[in-house]
Amino acid sequence: MKIFDIIVSKIVQFFLRIFNKKPKVYGIENIDQSTPAIFMSNHEHIYGPVATTIYFPAKTRQWANSMMTEKKACRKYLADAFLIPMAKFKPCIARLIGNIMGGLVSAALRGANTIVSYWDPARAPLSFKNGLDAINNGDNQTIFAQGRYSPQADNFQFMQGYLTLCKMSNKQFGFTPKLYPVAINKDNLTCAIGKPTSLDMSLSYKAEKARINQYLKDRVMLGYIDPQKMASPNDSNITNENSFAS
Repeated sequence: MKIFDIIVSKIVQFFLRIFNKKPKVYGIENIDQSTPAIFMSNHEHIYGPVATTIYFPAKTRQWANSMMTEKKACRKYLADAFLIPMAKFKPCIARLIGNIMGGLVSAALRGANTIVSYWDPARAPLSFKNGLDAINNGDNQTIFAQGRYSPQADNFQFMQGYLTLCKMSNKQFGFTPKLYPVAINKDNLTCAIGKPTSLDMSLSYKAEKARINQYLKDRVMLGYIDPQKMASPNDSNITNENSFAS
């Protein structure tokens, strides 16, 4: 990372703490700090990434779209994905603001040591390499749900590829990372971390994919409504944890 990116990121995080209230965190005791983990969180608009950057109880690297981490792409993406459809700015104004802010936003994300996810097919394999490098370094990761939908929405889904990353980790390093459901509710200012699950490579991948996806979705939905119940260590919901190999 460049010094400029780190400085910009620190300044942005300082102001984020001023303008974003700290959520009450449930389930810290569910985190195994001795092993790398993948936290699967709802996006909760912009508040989810902000909250996990400045308030999350465990150090974690967020996955970020390459259209947000690369300066030129970020300028256009800010206008087309945020300022025009969400802020309802006129295209000419949105693109002007995007050109001004794109460099700072991309620098702030790079300075936060994000894990870059590439959306263009030619560079897509690099996304998995970046994720595997993070696992090999012992870094925690945070992957957000698609879009900014509420966990209660019918189209709520996590970003694809995280289970493939777990399979690749098992093949390359001999273990699969633990997957933690994380539910963030901006209105109630809560962040709930549930008990982890992990991919059992001895079972059918298709069945495991369905089980894990459903488990994570159910837990995040519950945590969105009742964070204390979702994060309770007495929750009897099976998690099928695998042990980690060194």
